[in-house]
Amino acid sequence: MIEIFIDAEPGLQIVVLVLLPISEAIGMYSRLAAVHFGVLVVSNMIIGLVTLSVGSTPFVASAVSGATVAQMVPYVLRFLLVIMLTQLIITYYPPITTFLPSLMGK
Repeated sequence: MIEIFIDAEPGLQIVVLVLLPISEAIGMYSRLAAVHFGVLVVSNMIIGLVTLSVGSTPFVASAVSGATVAQMVPYVLRFLLVIMLTQLIITYYPPITTFLPSLMGK
């Protein structure tokens, strides 16, 4: 198994440069769809940073707190479950992320 560690900023740059033209090609070219796309990309990046085997955040938290990664696993899994459920809600119900930006256009 290959484990890849990547920080959020280069990850966002790579993912957005690759996926933004694809999202525009499939019809996500309006401003609100671009906002929704941005929220999806950032929340997916957060999930990747918190995931235990390859994410850097648990290792940094372990170094700062003095606790082992194994001691943090139950707490990280709870957070990861909540953020994955939030990701599903955001993905399948876009008005949650586009409500406030839609008010700015009026």
